[in-house]
Amino acid sequence: MADRVRTMTRRRFARLSEEELVAALPFRVKVAWTGWWLGLAIFVGGAWFFAWVLFFSEAETTPMGQMYKALMWIGLPVCLFFLPVYVIGCLFPRHLTVTEEGLSTRWWSVSWLQVERISYTGEVAEGKVQALFRVSPQLWESGLREANRWDSGMPFGGGGLTRHWPCVRTQRNLMPFVGSLWKLFETLHHRAWERAGHVGGFDGYGPVVPDGRRAVAPNTPAEDEDPAGGPVGAGGEASRRAQREEWPGGGGVDV
Repeated sequence: MADRVRTMTRRRFARLSEEELVAALPFRVKVAWTGWWLGLAIFVGGAWFFAWVLFFSEAETTPMGQMYKALMWIGLPVCLFFLPVYVIGCLFPRHLTVTEEGLSTRWWSVSWLQVERISYTGEVAEGKVQALFRVSPQLWESGLREANRWDSGMPFGGGGLTRHWPCVRTQRNLMPFVGSLWKLFETLHHRAWERAGHVGGFDGYGPVVPDGRRAVAPNTPAEDEDPAGGPVGAGGEASRRAQREEWPGGGGVDV
């Protein structure tokens, strides 16, 4: 019989140690509905108000009134643009299920062995922070890219368009906040790779092989990197530093 997946509440999470959290697996981290439904109400109300003023109210004759009406031609498309993101977020929340084997939502799943690196977006508000799980380009193009489109943040911080970078993102407003789960994610990631026989260890960017190259699978180096002792710019530490600076969320917390 499959393990029953319980919901990890914020209060329960705060009481448990790291090992107790591991023992509590599998569990589900749910999307907090308040922020999403409030956002949906704001954009629905804004779209209705702008449309009413633009198409059904009498035209303003004062210069100030004309200026307000011109601004509403900007506000209406903005509301209509974000509406699908919030409708999808409210009606189809991507609650995150965490297990010793990996992570999953209603639309995607990845194993810890498929995750090459974990990082986080750099928003100040905790509820807006997203976890980013780097996977191989091949896995990304096999369906994850399309499945993750509504959490891509593209364009303008919303969603609906896909990203080129092979990085699976969680939905915003997970509770407990996804940023507080970083130590648990790191532990599960490292343990899964070690169980699979990885001996190269981990640096500040993720798993590595003994010669310093980034690992894309246990004891398997990335083909686009040279050993750490190679020429600057050709691979190793310099290459990983450059990739970190270019990577979405590179300014956040890396594990």
